[in-house]
Amino acid sequence: LGKARVHRGADSIGRCIRRQTNSSPRRATSRPPRRVPNLRELLKEPLAPSRSTCYALAQQEPILAQEKRPVLGRRRLDSPMVLVPEGEFLIGEHLKTATVKAFEIDVYLVTNEQYERFVIAEKHDPPEHWDDASCPDELRDHPVTHVNWQDVKDYAEWIGKRLPTELEWEKAARGTDGRMWPWGSKFEPKCLNCAESKLYGTTPVTQYPSGRSPYGCYDMAGNVWEWVGDVNSKKEPTLRGGCWSSYQVFTRCFASHRRSPQTKSELIGFRCCRDVG
Repeated sequence: LGKARVHRGADSIGRCIRRQTNSSPRRATSRPPRRVPNLRELLKEPLAPSRSTCYALAQQEPILAQEKRPVLGRRRLDSPMVLVPEGEFLIGEHLKTATVKAFEIDVYLVTNEQYERFVIAEKHDPPEHWDDASCPDELRDHPVTHVNWQDVKDYAEWIGKRLPTELEWEKAARGTDGRMWPWGSKFEPKCLNCAESKLYGTTPVTQYPSGRSPYGCYDMAGNVWEWVGDVNSKKEPTLRGGCWSSYQVFTRCFASHRRSPQTKSELIGFRCCRDVG
């Protein structure tokens, strides 16, 4: 994506996220907010408005049928991981060659239920939309959100892992052949939770088996943006993968965005990785 285009998007999404900071968002069934003008245009930004902002449009559009998915056990708190081998792969929009060492990465995004265990054990501040230290029961198998960069690094350290680098994340997402999305180079709305899905909120982390990456990772396109370990000269961490309100252009494997490390949003989650050997 062009730097200018992402920069313009960042101006808009910054305002959107700041508006979220003082609210306690719930599911899309909560009391309708004021209607937001030009909603379809706002949704085209890299980080689109909050779930409550999408309420008016959700009432007008049919929701796509959700595909059958495997069940992640209610008490399955240790996320399975997959090995990504050492070697060359193609990165970016222009398919340059890069190499990473072997590593393991979470198959699924970190869920609310997994993060709850960390909050209780470490007496860590819970996400703002939880009731005290308990995550919403209906969101236990959804990705945890409203966590900033330091929160997710603390969780990763606590569980004996770390955040992936941008290169590691991209290899896990697209494999070695330079495909546009985890499943291939043709956009398929049935493979992910994004703006075209018209679901207007997070989905369970096992929702889209057809959208798995070449290494078997779920949700590396859509559902929530993912914090990774890289920062730029301004100490701004990177986000990868797009989210439930992103249009397809922002869900491609090479798309990225940067935010302040203090950012907390219902559009951002994470997964962990660890070194091999």
